Amino acid sequence: MQNVKVTDMSQLDSSIDWTGRNIHSNTFLEDVTGDGVLDWVHSEDGSTGSGLTVFVGQGDGTFSTDYVQTPSSDFADSDWAGADSTFLAQVGEGSSGGMAWVNANISNETLDVYFFGDDGNISTQPVQTSVGALANAYVWDEPNDNTTQAFVQDVTGDGIADFVYGNNANAAILVLAGKADGTFDTTQIITTDMSSFNYWTGGAGVGNVGRSTFLQDTNDDGILDWVNLNDDGSSRENSLIFLGNGNGTFSTTPIEGGYDLSDTGWIGGANNLFGHVGAKDGSAAAASPAANADPSPMMQSAIETSDHDATSSDISHSLPKHGGTDSSHSMVWSGHVEAEPLSLSGEGIYLDLTRIDGTNIRDTGTVDITGNGSNTLTLNAEDVKGLLEDGHQDVFKVMADADDKVEAKGFTDTGQTTTEQDVAYHIYESSDGTHLWVEDDAHVDV
Repeated sequence: MQNVKVTDMSQLDSSIDWTGRNIHSNTFLEDVTGDGVLDWVHSEDGSTGSGLTVFVGQGDGTFSTDYVQTPSSDFADSDWAGADSTFLAQVGEGSSGGMAWVNANISNETLDVYFFGDDGNISTQPVQTSVGALANAYVWDEPNDNTTQAFVQDVTGDGIADFVYGNNANAAILVLAGKADGTFDTTQIITTDMSSFNYWTGGAGVGNVGRSTFLQDTNDDGILDWVNLNDDGSSRENSLIFLGNGNGTFSTTPIEGGYDLSDTGWIGGANNLFGHVGAKDGSAAAASPAANADPSPMMQSAIETSDHDATSSDISHSLPKHGGTDSSHSMVWSGHVEAEPLSLSGEGIYLDLTRIDGTNIRDTGTVDITGNGSNTLTLNAEDVKGLLEDGHQDVFKVMADADDKVEAKGFTDTGQTTTEQDVAYHIYESSDGTHLWVEDDAHVDV
């Protein structure tokens, strides 16, 4: 037991709710302060609930008991929490996005997004999306119960989290594409017809057993898949994997697995976790650090450094709850003094440097996103300036192919080019004189 890290919560006042999950409460392990360390987050709504409480992670396996709390009464809508309707996710994009508390408000027919600040406090005025159009056309019930499952994750491949809703009564998986401002698109609902299947969703609701549903990349292609595990103790002991297509839809020809298990408790609704445990070779030495045992397989091999083997001291990545290619994938790079490039291997990777605490990125002046296919990099002038000052360099360079995309916020196109070591770069500059070179073939948005 010598490796067990203990945070003594007994010193808290008895009025402070800090753990548990029921109809009025929920508990998450997420980095809501943006420092790359997971925090303990607990919600308790209702007239007697203590509100939203954040115990900031210390990075050593313990949590601060000097909590940050937002009282329940401060929220603009009293219906702001609950175990089966709330999510913690990276929502939106750039300065208009961030880690957020997302509540599917059934009574108001809205999706309410409350953004966190860097100190763990949260905005009590939500960014709202009316889902009346969805509610009028489809059954709009509690998102996570025995016949319904919902997620806030990127299934459309643009790096912005979407609202994904699978209700058995609708016989369809419905996707509201996420937008940069933290709202969701209700004008074009992306649908996958699931009418050919009786049991394909549900199971995370409080007290529900016998089934569990997940969004996970099960085949290492960088695209989230719909996974349903089902066990009613009789004939339905199987798993169905509906592979994601990368555009918000899923294959309706599932990969099916059957189980002959004498213990009918192998699935337990909200008790289940789904993800990688240990290394891909089956050993436990390289167990993933992701929160809630929920890493993306693609991201475990998506980043490497040049000229040396990557080690845990060189690279770390935290995946709060999201797999696939969404912007919640926070990659933290600590290079060597030689300022080696940060390189991506693979395809469909979305790397957003604006979401990473700049103190966790050091000694690199070059990012290579060429990989094996189309990848996306987002950065802004302020972060690039900080990286250059830290590394005592003059130019930040991005190596990219024609199918790669670079979102360079705060920069303007100078119309000039330069060549270095036979590589042609287009030159961009910010108002404070920060220089960005992007390989000529790449698609750049400024």
